[in-house]
Amino acid sequence: MLRPDFITKFGPNFLYWIACLMKQTMLRLEHGFSTICRRLPMFVVLVLSLLVFSPQTANASAAELVMFESEGCEWCETWHDEIGVVYSKTGESAVLPLRLVDADEDFPDDLADVPGIFYTPTFVIMKDGLERGRITGYPGEDFFWQLLDEIIEKMDAKRADGS
Repeated sequence: MLRPDFITKFGPNFLYWIACLMKQTMLRLEHGFSTICRRLPMFVVLVLSLLVFSPQTANASAAELVMFESEGCEWCETWHDEIGVVYSKTGESAVLPLRLVDADEDFPDDLADVPGIFYTPTFVIMKDGLERGRITGYPGEDFFWQLLDEIIEKMDAKRADGS
């Protein structure tokens, strides 16, 4: 299964790098190198693919946008209609992959200590296992993007300061 945090773990050019590696492998195959030379690059691609697509590649330091939602929540449905359909195609998604959590169920172990989820939707930005920002409720499309961008800028500023 493709891990949404692989971009933040390996860098945004990772897929491009894999494509170049596969192209080089195909060129080598066309030029008739020995069997070992033909199979070794494919082995490297296979191993790297397993690392990327493996569930063990979860990165605790990867940031993510966790949306706590509940069944029958009108504002959650509005968010999905207005933002959810495009979120995966945005720059924000590359920085903060979306993770949906049902607020009516037990939280996953890594989110068990997140306090104060009283309203849905609640968006919690997690990085290094800690809450880095929060948007409670859905304030509408324009305000949502503005608030999310402010949180991302604060995270970038902290990273630039080395904290």
